[in-house]
Amino acid sequence: MKNGNKILMKFILQTLFYFIILLIYCICSAILDMDKGTLFIMSFNGESKMSISNMITTLESCAVTQPEQPVYDNLGVKQTYAQLKRDSDAIASYIDSLNLPARSPILVFGGQEYEMLATFVG
Repeated sequence: MKNGNKILMKFILQTLFYFIILLIYCICSAILDMDKGTLFIMSFNGESKMSISNMITTLESCAVTQPEQPVYDNLGVKQTYAQLKRDSDAIASYIDSLNLPARSPILVFGGQEYEMLATFVG
């Protein structure tokens, strides 16, 4: 394959990848009921709801009651509930410091990493 074709193919694949990420973001935004702070999770039995505030409260409770318990383990590299609380609070604080308008969308880009979990919780 010629060098120009490789560059074009790389550009097309990157564009397709970013389009898929944007599509996932749009779908997730449609699923998230911003007014009620409720995430709708589809199951085989119908529609169930999980409150985002309840999820955060549960994670915060785990950070107090079992701070050294691993919340994430990737090939033996572990992060604990205490670390997740610290990191997600730092991310939330940074986002608050940006003084964005209410309900501003925030695009998060990354892989299946601990940092993604901390960002979504933050």
